[in-house]
Amino acid sequence: MRRDRGLVALQMKLDEFCGMLYGAYFPNSVKQKLEEDLKKLQQGERSVQEYTREFTRLLNCVPFVARDEAHRVYLYEGGLRLEIFRLVQAQRLRTLDASIEQALWVERGDVSIRERAHVQVPGQSQDRKRPVPDDGGQSSSRRPLRPP
Repeated sequence: MRRDRGLVALQMKLDEFCGMLYGAYFPNSVKQKLEEDLKKLQQGERSVQEYTREFTRLLNCVPFVARDEAHRVYLYEGGLRLEIFRLVQAQRLRTLDASIEQALWVERGDVSIRERAHVQVPGQSQDRKRPVPDDGGQSSSRRPLRPP
């Protein structure tokens, strides 16, 4: 008899176990606070990695908040910064893992673009309007004057 009960316990999913543990040991006020925190979580000035870490921490504490995988993706993408959200959401990804991976790629691309924009090319002025002339002040776009 005991052995059968052990098999049933082993077949229980981790989510079910966490839900039972959570229900038994967390007061309702803590549950409500964690639910609110997850629903209102925003990336803000954090990196995607930091935001993802906080999102998964909260989601692990209150797994029942997200009804299914699509809802987890919705919650995650909804908290991303707008410029990252637009590019990730346009992909219409179906899993949280894929959404996280895409957000990390978008952020890496955005950072490298910003870094390249700040590197000054020799012969280029700071205001980026025109190249700094290095031929004595004459523009190279004019034709030289012909003698009459």
